[in-house]
Amino acid sequence: MEQQRRASEDTLKRQEESVQKQEQIRQQTIAKEMQMREHERKNRIKEEAEVKAKVMKPSTASCIASSKYIRVSFKTNDCNKLLGRERKS
Repeated sequence: MEQQRRASEDTLKRQEESVQKQEQIRQQTIAKEMQMREHERKNRIKEEAEVKAKVMKPSTASCIASSKYIRVSFKTNDCNKLLGRERKS
């Protein structure tokens, strides 16, 4: 009887540990997905800004990055700095 109870407790303990591990993995997966989505969103905004900067005239160009969440305008020099195309003197 005692052996059966201990075996039952051990099984229950292993199941609880397994559930905790699965929950931890699930939370890590969600965090990674959110990180990847944010990275993709930033890349999309940067690409949109690059395309718009190429289309506009250099003298009056403004770099516009827009998405569902952000709308930002910069002067040409600021845009080039943002995009890593700073002029070297």
